[in-house]
Amino acid sequence: MLTTYEKFRMQDVAGKNDWFVEVNYDEKEMTKNCGTLKVTFPDGTQAYTKRDFLNAMLFVIGNPEEQSKMIPQTLIHKRRFTGLVCMKAKKDIARGEDIIATCFHDLPDFEERIISKVENKINT
Repeated sequence: MLTTYEKFRMQDVAGKNDWFVEVNYDEKEMTKNCGTLKVTFPDGTQAYTKRDFLNAMLFVIGNPEEQSKMIPQTLIHKRRFTGLVCMKAKKDIARGEDIIATCFHDLPDFEERIISKVENKINT
């Protein structure tokens, strides 16, 4: 992320009307960390917009592959060990009768954070 002042020149399709986008143009809190963008049009008029609005617009016009790159995803893998325990009864039940019990043991989970196709495994 940019933390210093930058001015970007944007071209229209015809290449005649350039407009400019400035970030970190002021010392105010709302303009720091590219929070607010200042757009200057060819006729000299200026407009201000939030970075969140620009991100939302880019998300909406993107195809599904581009959209998945813009959204951080977290996958949580749950692991459970299932086992059977067999016991022979000696008293109170029928002598020699087999008792079968299912027992579950939860293993530690781990997370995979997928951010722009980069995977980070985090043990929890």
